[in-house]
Amino acid sequence: MLLLSINRLQISSNLRLHLSNKQWLGFQGSSNFLYYIFPGNIYIISTKFLDYILLDTVFEKQRSQILKKIKNILLNIEYNYSIKLKVIGVGYRIDPLLSQKVLNLKLGFSHEIQFPLESGIFCKRLNERSSIYIFSSNDPQTLKNFLARLKKYRPVEPYKGKGLRYLTETIKRKEGKKSNL
Repeated sequence: MLLLSINRLQISSNLRLHLSNKQWLGFQGSSNFLYYIFPGNIYIISTKFLDYILLDTVFEKQRSQILKKIKNILLNIEYNYSIKLKVIGVGYRIDPLLSQKVLNLKLGFSHEIQFPLESGIFCKRLNERSSIYIFSSNDPQTLKNFLARLKKYRPVEPYKGKGLRYLTETIKRKEGKKSNL
């Protein structure tokens, strides 16, 4: 059995909890709604400022995963989570077509790639001449999975460093061929 207590005043005054079928719990902030499906039955006891969440069957391995997931949800319920992606290479570009919810990728192939933008994920360019793109979402796990699939199209190659990489990512470069002079 696992008992969690959530102090709504420390997180947000707009935080609301929604329970459905004793299986999934929704967290609603001022602008976001995130949910988590629990492995067992769940019960909620609410007071004026505290919410108590009671899970009836939880194994020790699941306990830390559940606590980590709820902590991430509560941290990101009010604020969007963002990751910066840098595009390196001559002619490499990402054109967000927001009206169609599609990213138009120009990554050095003979054709352009139409990559669908998932719901809840937003993309914008840092400025008009920049090769840095800011992707934001209220769910960090969905955003990380989306960017991992995007980076598979053109991972950073170690010799020239061209490709898609996170702004905070460092790439270990390899030495090229040496001439025998």
